[in-house]
Amino acid sequence: MTAEEIALGVGVPGIVDSKNGIVVFQNNLNWENFPIRERLQATFPGVETIRMDNDVIHAGFAEWKASGLSAEESLVFLTVSTGIASPIFEGGVPTRGRGLAGELGLVPVRTQDRTKTERLEFVASGSALQEKARVRYGDATMTTALLFENYEKKEEQAVAIIDDFFRFFNAWDLCDCFTG
Repeated sequence: MTAEEIALGVGVPGIVDSKNGIVVFQNNLNWENFPIRERLQATFPGVETIRMDNDVIHAGFAEWKASGLSAEESLVFLTVSTGIASPIFEGGVPTRGRGLAGELGLVPVRTQDRTKTERLEFVASGSALQEKARVRYGDATMTTALLFENYEKKEEQAVAIIDDFFRFFNAWDLCDCFTG
């Protein structure tokens, strides 16, 4: 790429095929085998290079770069947002699987009453927190930002929701699903 070349970088949540410029699956946008590179080339004909990857891989790489780590060092990046992901970088290069960014949100965990198993992102993502807060407060306009503001004020309902959230990241609770 030359200094004059116009390029575009795209971070997409979900499963992506970076090489072919396709979003294999993105549940929030209801995309399956979506030809994003082709669509962007049609929309921006002056763009000569379009590079894409999973959004969390982009974020993790930015952290790796900003941290000043050497090529011999590793980084495990964790993001809790609409989902939960944790890519691993060795020397700035993400470990690749099936196009996912270490989708930790797919790990099974026991529900609070320990009677069933759910995916971690269904009980501990930002989306899950917002939904729990809306139900607990009886307020359809409740946001995770307001929930955390209430938590900082030590408001009882918010503390209970956030404490439950942290329980799902307890290694023993995660392991319990695998050992029964």
